[in-house]
Amino acid sequence: MDDVELAELLDQREAFPYPGTWLAAPFANREAGDRKLAVVARDEGLSFIGVDRADGGVWGVPEGGDPHLINTGLAELVACSQAYREASVRVAGATEGAAPGQTPGEQLSAALVARFREIDASSVADENTFWSVAAEELGYTVAD
Repeated sequence: MDDVELAELLDQREAFPYPGTWLAAPFANREAGDRKLAVVARDEGLSFIGVDRADGGVWGVPEGGDPHLINTGLAELVACSQAYREASVRVAGATEGAAPGQTPGEQLSAALVARFREIDASSVADENTFWSVAAEELGYTVAD
């Protein structure tokens, strides 16, 4: 995947819960495990987000750590970012109508994880994936 394709797809992303800076093309390459990643975002000294030039997978890489999958592709990243933005907008009105046994925040988080699963099941494969944590943290912002 070349830098023009990467930049065009990345320009479509919406809300994205990453504290780092999104970079512009040309993107530097960095090896992470057996992957050659185009570095598209960086939180200096802490982590970076890279796109696998071979298969388009999006990976989070902590400094000195192993890469972890964020999304299986950029189209999925864009769709998850759109779902996250939509959920962020709903946060203000999420204090009513929670299911029995759930707080409004838990219900919002569960609904968002379900949406992410529809988009890219690998992105929420367990509770510690990038998007699973993002959904949980967004749920914390809802007043109980």
